[in-house]
Amino acid sequence: MASDDDRGSSDSRLKEINQQKALLIQEREQLEAQIRGLDYRIACLSKEYGKIHNATQPISKIPPDLLHTIFHLFRASSDGRTVDGSIPIGTALRRRPEVTLSVVCAQWRHACLSFGDLWNTFRTRRPSERSHERLVAVLQRSGSHPLDLWFDFREVGFHDLPDRFHLLQDCLKHVHRWRKFTIVTDVESPIHYLSERLVEAQAPLLERLTLLPNRAYEFDEVIMTTDEPVTLAGGTPKLKYLCLNDLSAAMFTPSLSTITDLRLDMTEGIENYWIKWEVFLHILQLPSLTTLSIVGQPFTVPISHAVLKANDEFKAFPIIHMPNLQHLRHASLLATGFVDLILPNLRAPNLLTLTLKDLNMPSDKQLYWANNTNLEPFPKLHTLVLIDFEFLNSTNVTATFNFHLSRLTSNIKTLVISDGCEALSTNQYRVNPSNPFTSGWKNIKTLALNVRTSMFQNTERLRTFVRVREQLETVWLSQAFMIFWPHEHPAASCRVLGWTRKEEVSECLGPVWPPGSRDNDGVDDPVSFDLFD
Repeated sequence: MASDDDRGSSDSRLKEINQQKALLIQEREQLEAQIRGLDYRIACLSKEYGKIHNATQPISKIPPDLLHTIFHLFRASSDGRTVDGSIPIGTALRRRPEVTLSVVCAQWRHACLSFGDLWNTFRTRRPSERSHERLVAVLQRSGSHPLDLWFDFREVGFHDLPDRFHLLQDCLKHVHRWRKFTIVTDVESPIHYLSERLVEAQAPLLERLTLLPNRAYEFDEVIMTTDEPVTLAGGTPKLKYLCLNDLSAAMFTPSLSTITDLRLDMTEGIENYWIKWEVFLHILQLPSLTTLSIVGQPFTVPISHAVLKANDEFKAFPIIHMPNLQHLRHASLLATGFVDLILPNLRAPNLLTLTLKDLNMPSDKQLYWANNTNLEPFPKLHTLVLIDFEFLNSTNVTATFNFHLSRLTSNIKTLVISDGCEALSTNQYRVNPSNPFTSGWKNIKTLALNVRTSMFQNTERLRTFVRVREQLETVWLSQAFMIFWPHEHPAASCRVLGWTRKEEVSECLGPVWPPGSRDNDGVDDPVSFDLFD
């Protein structure tokens, strides 16, 4: 058992140890304070050195206006868009380039924050508190510059709707600065939210508007009975591009008087006649319209032409004048109204490209087009694109229509056929004057075929198609079909090339339609097709 002296000695030693420990801790804190002081002095000297050194470097002498141009070029090449300017679908958005630039150095940060037009773009696929904060920063830093706003809410569940409205609520305060505005969503609630609050609003800078909701539940269909604006009635004097479907058009239709590029899409592939025929006819003949894309049949059919019978007395349909139309495309669903009422009666003297997908035969396949005195070739048409269109499957039922379609488009120089060649019949080699296979499109110089490998048994028929067209200069074949094409050319002057990029054949097949456009507003192209490998 320890004595009192031993216990006293231990207590004394413990006290001594604690005192020494406290002194060491105090000494360490003093050293740490000295180190921090040294670090601060080193940082100040480094900053001063960098400031003096950088001031002598050429990059620090770049004038603000040139630096502004450089920043914009960097943003254009690295802001998450493809080289053609479109937003890639299904890929994560990258960090905004202006954010990257702003953290390079103090000088660049000051410059970035002073260039409001570097902060005028906002895109998000998943609304959140973070994206809301980023939007607020964009709205503040962009100053008075026009805004490009893009929202893809398709990945968001129904219960996350309030987060969407936080974003949209802030955007509403800046509607006077909207330049491009896009919403793609699986429900129509965001569109309805906007439409209720923008009835009388004015968007003086708005140039492009895309609103594509899907159906979330059953609703009463609304027929559009006027082309007067139901939203933004205060005016959209610069609006050139408008992409709507049946849901958004019923809730959010601005003035159409300045539209040059009109897209009427059916995002779900469900036929819904949502525009009264007389209204649609008036829209078609807007003098400003140069580009038109229609998916499905958006218009109601006039009663007098609801049913076309072969034994009825033929009555000519009024001519549809579209004097400035240059690019037209149509993707059919079930109805035949486009091929019955629009295509054969269209006067488009400046039409350059025509794209038809899943084209249905007319109600009266034999007589309607044959007896139509309005049928007149498009004089400037140079490119015809047929997608999933079995025009080469010539039968007694379709031959007459196919022949008149080839006559309507007889001036083309480029013919593009995708997938439809699957319907080729191997037993129809005979020459038939009413068959476009042998008599139509004789002046084409370029033929592009995008067919599957299962078509190799019809090589001879395709070679015949090439051989009878003496002016043909180039044949493009998908890589899948090239191995089945004979090495010898069917025509001495004809080149046969492998087709790897669609735009090699025509600009109208590029990633963005129509030719010359650089923006698809980040939405899926309903008329696009892939090349078979």
